Amino acid sequence: AERDLVVKGLEAMSWMSCDVIARLGADLCVVESSSRLDAFFGRSMHGSGLADFLAEDDRQMYEAAVKKAEETAEVQSTPATFELPFAQVRVQIAVVFVQGLTTHFVLGVS
Repeated sequence: AERDLVVKGLEAMSWMSCDVIARLGADLCVVESSSRLDAFFGRSMHGSGLADFLAEDDRQMYEAAVKKAEETAEVQSTPATFELPFAQVRVQIAVVFVQGLTTHFVLGVS
């Protein structure tokens, strides 16, 4: 219960500073999409992996940030470029490890 409150608090703070929030499962695929997330990527993101949209050079940094967030339970951040059908978008990704029943990571993109 306390962990749920912490996660909700982190998400509330993230909405203030991030353009979109993504909740990912252990497989790093989106487990809970939103209209904001879908609009950002121009498609439904439920079940999709964000790494699939990253520039090839940024995938290793993203995966390293996810791994470090899981190992240390500290927020990690990495710059990245999403290669979307309509544009390349330079972003900053914040990664939080939460390990809930379905959600394992919360990502903030700004």
